[in-house]
Amino acid sequence: MICPWRHLVAVVVALVVPIGVAAQLRDRDAFVTVDGVRLHYIDWGGTGQPLLFLTSLGSNAHQFDALAPQFVDRFRVLALTRRGKDPSDKPATGYDTATLAGDIKGFLDALHIDRVSLAGYSIAGDEETRFAARFPDRVEKLVYLDAAYDRKSGVELARNPAYPMPLPKFEGPIGETAKGASAADPDYASVRAPALAFYVIYDAPQVPPGTDPFTAAKLVAGWPTYGEPFLHAQVNRFRREMKRRRVVELHEPRSRSAEDRRPRTAQVPVGRVTVSRSARSIS
Repeated sequence: MICPWRHLVAVVVALVVPIGVAAQLRDRDAFVTVDGVRLHYIDWGGTGQPLLFLTSLGSNAHQFDALAPQFVDRFRVLALTRRGKDPSDKPATGYDTATLAGDIKGFLDALHIDRVSLAGYSIAGDEETRFAARFPDRVEKLVYLDAAYDRKSGVELARNPAYPMPLPKFEGPIGETAKGASAADPDYASVRAPALAFYVIYDAPQVPPGTDPFTAAKLVAGWPTYGEPFLHAQVNRFRREMKRRRVVELHEPRSRSAEDRRPRTAQVPVGRVTVSRSARSIS
């Protein structure tokens, strides 16, 4: 019997491994109107339980052009472009996480979809958590693609003078979406659906490109005290509060030779997958 998670595991693989230039399947673009807001989506078709991809900040549904067709043999596969990102509408308000979760419900209602599996990438994790907590009867499964984080505590950490991680500055709807996510506290404990979370765990200090030398030195010095514990605290919170969860950690080694940088194969209980980071912890 095929494990129900097996095909969803490939989601994170395709996102962390470069997969080339995506084919633009423009003929599959469509729109629905939810509470007066026109939302863009893509429907790749397929048979089986609906699987809805939710995008990272600043991306639209075409982010999944190369990935989504790989699942149509087992799912009806769709992706939604949230409000505020072309080609969806950009209303003046409605970028808080609660409203964005409501948009997902309105989208599903418009397509007459009763239950769905959600796969959220990055900031979309906040929206799928809120949706699953508010509308538990509408959720089959959840997949978090490096997406299950408490962003509010991350912003607070970045404001610590001892660990001044530069934060990207966004304006307009994208900035409002980021602000809304930073104000939301993920309510994992209220989620009833089974959840699979992938985390990219960095085993060395992370310094954003373009960081000035003084700040970079602080980030390197503060990594063991602030940065690394923060990452592990995020994973541990998910494990502790999410009732039905599985966690896969994809580790970025401290140092790798050119030989080590080649994609490697990692054995996990849900199937054999090829990744460019080592999977060390599964629970």
